[in-house]
Amino acid sequence: MKRLEETFQEGKTIHEGLTLCLLGSPNVGKSSLMNALLGKERAIVTEIAGTTRDLLEDDLRLCGLHFRLVDTAGIRETEEIVEKEGIRRSKAAMQQADLLLLLLDASRPLSPSDHELLAVAPKAKTILVWNKIDIAPPSAPIEWENVVHISAKEKQGLDTLREAIDRVVWKKGPPSKEEIVITQHRHYEALKNAITSCEQVIAGLRQGLSPELICSDLRNALNELGMIIGSNVNEEILSAIFSKFCLGK
Repeated sequence: MKRLEETFQEGKTIHEGLTLCLLGSPNVGKSSLMNALLGKERAIVTEIAGTTRDLLEDDLRLCGLHFRLVDTAGIRETEEIVEKEGIRRSKAAMQQADLLLLLLDASRPLSPSDHELLAVAPKAKTILVWNKIDIAPPSAPIEWENVVHISAKEKQGLDTLREAIDRVVWKKGPPSKEEIVITQHRHYEALKNAITSCEQVIAGLRQGLSPELICSDLRNALNELGMIIGSNVNEEILSAIFSKFCLGK
């Protein structure tokens, strides 16, 4: 049961997908990369800083997984009220995303906004992407675990980027096709409760507790497992199932 419980994060990733957020200063090529990954002109691309002022979202199938791809407003100091709100939403999206692509412009020195983002971006879930390598190599080496060099405009290095995304998502390697994984939060909670009850059974046996007390914990464990395999289904579980699936007569 403990081994099965540990598969929940992988199962949740497969079942629900992930949010992939593009982050960076204005004009580093976030919208161009979004279009390149999607294979369509989803975001407007111009030379004008601050073109993207709100979050743009689209669905992306990548590395065998479903991603919610989010393009954000370029982060910089501004007093323009609409752009300022877009930047606030960008920073919120950074915190909520499962995976970040932090873009830097290889053709220019790092800006104060670049340095700010490098300081606050959570490294464990961030891939550093040097863009515009068709114009120039990166201006300065940066110590980062996952670094990729691309040209979104020329569609160079996209395969390397996809490999990096796959590597970060599956740090321990993807589950095998034969492996059983937990994908539903309800199953995960039931497993946790069953494990707790089993541990109480073991502790009770070691302490020499009365059999009826031990049986009570054991019955609780069986009830929790029954909620997974369907041997005892209450109204709450039925309501949860009918809320997620369209079932005919």
